[in-house]
Amino acid sequence: KLANIHVRFSGWVKELAVDQTGQYVEANQKLLSIYSQDLYQAEQEYIVAKQSTKRAADNILNDTRQQLLEAARQRLELLGAPPEIVFRLDTAKSPSSEVWIRSSFSGHVLEKNVVSGQFIGPDQNLFTIADLSTVWVLADVYEQDLASIRLGQKVRMSASAYPGVSFDGEIGFIYPSVSEQTRTLKVRIVFSNPSLKLRPGMYSEIELAGRGKGVLTVPADAVMDGGDRQYAFVIHNGTHFEPRLLKIGRRADDYMEVLSGLSEGEQVVTSANFLIDSESRLKAAIAGMGSTQPDAHAGHGK
Repeated sequence: KLANIHVRFSGWVKELAVDQTGQYVEANQKLLSIYSQDLYQAEQEYIVAKQSTKRAADNILNDTRQQLLEAARQRLELLGAPPEIVFRLDTAKSPSSEVWIRSSFSGHVLEKNVVSGQFIGPDQNLFTIADLSTVWVLADVYEQDLASIRLGQKVRMSASAYPGVSFDGEIGFIYPSVSEQTRTLKVRIVFSNPSLKLRPGMYSEIELAGRGKGVLTVPADAVMDGGDRQYAFVIHNGTHFEPRLLKIGRRADDYMEVLSGLSEGEQVVTSANFLIDSESRLKAAIAGMGSTQPDAHAGHGK
C-alpha cells in the first residue's frame, strides 16, 4: 500500500516535520508546512465572500453572494486545501500564511524529495509512504507448474533473513504472460505483515500447496541426463544393472516424476559413479538401450 504525497498548488516549504527516509509516520501526522500565494488568495476570497453574505440586502443579491461563497469554497477544495482550513475560515477574519500537509495513513517513508525552503509545485512527488502491514511478494513459477496454480491458492514462504521461520499467504494475482528468457510466470502473493519483518527488496522462496494426485518419482540423483534423453539404472539381484530410458515429468525439490520407463517398487541406482568407471562402459550401456527387445542381461555390468 503506497501513497505519493502531492499538492495541487505552488509554494515554498516553510518547515519539514519529517526529514529523513525510513521514518515511521502515523496517519494524519504532519509532514511539512507550505506557504502558497495561490492558496492564500483563495482563502482571502472565501473570507470576503463569507462576510458579504452577512450583510442585509435583497433576496436576489443574497443569492448571488451565496453563489460566490460556494464558488470560493469549491476553489479551495480544487486546490486541495485540507478540510480543517475551510472549517477555520468559517470563523477566521484573515487567511493563514501556511498550510500543513499530513500523511494519509500510517507507514514508513520510502522516498523524501523535498528540503526546507524549496519551491514546489503540483508536478513534484514530495513523499512516498508505504504501509507495510500487508505486503506483496512477486514470485516466478516454472512453466511446467502453471497448471497447478490458481487464485486464492495457499502459499508458504521462507526468507533467508529468518531461518526456520515460515510465513503464510495466498495468491492474489496471476500475470498473463510467460517470460521468454526465464520461462517462468510471475504471480503476486499477499502476506499479512503485522510484525513488519518482511521488508521491500527481500528475497525468499515459496512453496505452493498443490492439488495433484500421487505420482511415481525417483530421486534426482538416480536420473542421468544424456542430453536428448534421460535414463536410470535398475538393480537386478543386487549385482546386475539395467539401463532404462525414462520419460520425465515435473520436478520438485530432489525428486523427478517418472511418466514411463519404471514401475513402482523397482530399485534404482542413485549414484552411477561406482557402476560405470569408464566412458566406454557408459556408451555400451546406452547402446544396449537401442535394441528393440533387450534380454534380461542386455547392457549389464558388474
